Amino acid sequence: MTTLLKYILKIVQNSLLILSAFCCFEVSAHGDLLKRIHIATEQIKAHPDSANLYFQRAKLYYQHNELNNSLKDLKNSKKLGFKSIEYDFLIAKNHFKLNHLSASKRHIKKILKSQPENVKAFKLLGQIHLKKGDFKKSAESFEYVILYSDRVFPVNYIETSEAWYALKTEKGIESAKSILLKGIAVFNDNIVLYNKLISIYEEVGDFSSAIKYQNIILNLSNRKEQGYLKLANLQILEKSYTEARNSLELAKIYYSNLPNRIKTTNYMKSFLDELELKLNEIKFINDKIK
Repeated sequence: MTTLLKYILKIVQNSLLILSAFCCFEVSAHGDLLKRIHIATEQIKAHPDSANLYFQRAKLYYQHNELNNSLKDLKNSKKLGFKSIEYDFLIAKNHFKLNHLSASKRHIKKILKSQPENVKAFKLLGQIHLKKGDFKKSAESFEYVILYSDRVFPVNYIETSEAWYALKTEKGIESAKSILLKGIAVFNDNIVLYNKLISIYEEVGDFSSAIKYQNIILNLSNRKEQGYLKLANLQILEKSYTEARNSLELAKIYYSNLPNRIKTTNYMKSFLDELELKLNEIKFINDKIK
């Protein structure tokens, strides 16, 4: 058996081991849930008047994606006198997954009536409005998540921005940009938020603003070869071909300074291919202009 063949077989064996471990984990988690559902069922048989037991099994059914069974148990727990915010929220989540959006919204509104700053309720309400195509109400709900959360994350600003942008109106686009800038201020120049902002400017054809923020990303980044390639692409869209060529040359310099172990990866080979393609594209454009 050749060395190459042995190497290939080793890779295949390792891949099979990883796949087997993943499958075992999935089966184990599935089996654990079924076991817990069975235990809860036995407890309900022993204590059929326990509203809490029905509620606990409803949560297990939801986790197992048995949504109708979860709703049945919630109905039984309510008959037995169970009431709580968690109860209404679980009903709302079940209905949302079943695409019963009006029913889901009704229970969320009930929660917000008693807890007007409930972050989880506003989060789900935003998702409901998004599914219904009511992007303005979705964005407003997501803004309440940001307002009332003890701790916010970049994703909160991104999902709010996406809802505003989905309006495809001037106000919606401006609101989408504005909320991202607020997030950037909160998270001290978060590159993910900058990239989202750049994508909006690019989509609306404001390449000058996109270039402005791409330059900020370059100042924040340790690795710059990808950033200069992105900058060049924006400059090409703006028809600033001299600046684009300069950016591509800088991208090439930063690439050449990388360790060989990085330069020889497939990802970086693709990067270099795109870089050369863009240089040829600019050369062709300049020759045509001449």
